Amino acid sequence: MYQDPTFNVPDLQTFQQMGNEVVAYMREITSEEIYEKFPHVENVNPHLIFWAMFGADGSLMMLADSQSDITETAFYNDMTAVQLN
Repeated sequence: MYQDPTFNVPDLQTFQQMGNEVVAYMREITSEEIYEKFPHVENVNPHLIFWAMFGADGSLMMLADSQSDITETAFYNDMTAVQLN
């Protein structure tokens, strides 16, 4: 995965149109937020912080214990990942 430090996140509509198979964003997420926003996700221990990768449309693509796991998955799938805070 190539993380371009000069990549500027465009407006939300343009970002969403880039496509889920081309660009993804990653950020930390709490287990409580996972249950709130993605109730179909099961077996997540409470009070933990994970890393998540989302498609450009906001759909959850992956949960991991570390940022490096997300980065490796994006690289393997030839995606550009953008980290959001």
